[in-house]
Amino acid sequence: MTDGWSADVERVAKHARDFDTHAERATRIANALGDALGATGTPWGSDEVGSRFDATHRASADATLALITGLSDTLGRTGARLADAATSYQAIDDAGADELGRIARKLGEA
Repeated sequence: MTDGWSADVERVAKHARDFDTHAERATRIANALGDALGATGTPWGSDEVGSRFDATHRASADATLALITGLSDTLGRTGARLADAATSYQAIDDAGADELGRIARKLGEA
């Protein structure tokens, strides 16, 4: 049987750890963006046109910033899930190998 499922568990685990770095970078970027946007005051102006533009687009701009800010958590959770998957895969593979060894020994005794 050569068409079975396989995974490079060490590689998955290594790249899972990389997600912590990605999450930290996403946090820095989101914080810098939030600071830059906060420093602009009223980016569309405080006149009537700017106020209307703000009323129309503020919710979308805030939602977009929230998504960017939340990206760090998403990346962190993704890395943790990949690490858990690698650990589970290895444990299941080890248990399967142990069971096959047990069966082979039992058959050898017969």
